[in-house]
Amino acid sequence: MKKLTVTKILVLITVWSFTACGPMGSQMTPNNIRTGQFLPDYETQIEEEYEILTRKVEEALADAKKRKAEAEKSQTTAELEYIEAEQAEELAKKEQAEAEAAEKAAEEEAQKTEDSEKKAEAEARRVEAEAKKKKAEAERLAAEKKKKEADEKKKQAEEERHAAEEAGKKAEEDLAEINRKKQEALEGEKQRKEKAEADRIAAEKKAEEEKKKNGGKTPPQSIPPTNVRADTSDFTKLVWEKDRHIGPQAKEWTKMVYATIEQEEPQLLSQNPAKDIERFCPKFRSMTDAQRLNFWGQLIAAMALPESSWRPTTQMVETTMGKDPVTQQQVKSEGLLQLSYQDERNYRINCGFDWNKDKLLPAKDPRRTILNPYLNLRCGIKILAIQLKNRGAIALEKNVYWAVLRINGKYSKIAQISATTRAVKGCQ
Repeated sequence: MKKLTVTKILVLITVWSFTACGPMGSQMTPNNIRTGQFLPDYETQIEEEYEILTRKVEEALADAKKRKAEAEKSQTTAELEYIEAEQAEELAKKEQAEAEAAEKAAEEEAQKTEDSEKKAEAEARRVEAEAKKKKAEAERLAAEKKKKEADEKKKQAEEERHAAEEAGKKAEEDLAEINRKKQEALEGEKQRKEKAEADRIAAEKKAEEEKKKNGGKTPPQSIPPTNVRADTSDFTKLVWEKDRHIGPQAKEWTKMVYATIEQEEPQLLSQNPAKDIERFCPKFRSMTDAQRLNFWGQLIAAMALPESSWRPTTQMVETTMGKDPVTQQQVKSEGLLQLSYQDERNYRINCGFDWNKDKLLPAKDPRRTILNPYLNLRCGIKILAIQLKNRGAIALEKNVYWAVLRINGKYSKIAQISATTRAVKGCQ
């Protein structure tokens, strides 16, 4: 297991703080797609992020304790082996000394006696004693070797125990550092909320003052159109309506999409809206206008899944796209279709996004105009319509707005999207 250092923890914390657990955008990554669920409460996110870090360090601490226990066990075993080897060495030395003495005595006896029979017996005893001496010497050398090996094991076990102790101390320090950083993050979030609330109150006060200056009148709010002219009773349900986590609002999104296409982009219902239309709906050109409307709604819903996991407050900082000229901050992809404030300028359309209002609200506040499902879906439909007019295709190899529609692109989801749209009644 890799040791989690304070430096690594701080890097993780820094990344988290910079992105605010930032979700995905139009430049999707596989990890973004996999982890597309986000909580609107930063305090909960902080708790969860630090719980993950704490768990990792606690695992490191448990591993260090386990290693220490194993090292102590190995050390005890090595000490016993050392003692046994030392005893064996002493016994071998004793036996060797006895054999040497017996050999010497037999040799002296053989020299003194003239009796050939006794001389032969003495010589036999000497040879036997010499063999015992050699055996004792071999046993002594083996015991000495075992003693050295046991001593090495003792040293190694001691080093491992020391390393485990150091790892344990480090893990405990990391836990303390994580707890300190967690408290700092929670305090920072508390201050952010307090500031956001103060900014909101100031913005409301300013709006009220402007209302008084204008004779008590305020510009009318954009009301999402939901009066769909087509008979949708036989339509294939849009995939987001089947997601129980979204709830009733999914049907409202469906109505918004259909109404926007009918009222603002009816050319999408023509017979030849895109040269690659058969890839997504083989029988599109022979379908009725109502069926085509059903298809386009399903395309939008299928695109929104890998883009935002159908969560309206999804955001992602686009690290390779420079500054947004509207916000003067790094470009962000936001909302159901992962759009940016700069899109209004780039495509010369009015999406209804109001940065001056949104910047006074917390980053994931659903009251932000760019996170409004209707405004976001409507703007995305308009961008798609412009792409079809200028490029003549839904999927492109380059100059495509959504990475999920890039042919052979790293983050392409054309196969999944087309599989969903082909299932619309009348497409096959």
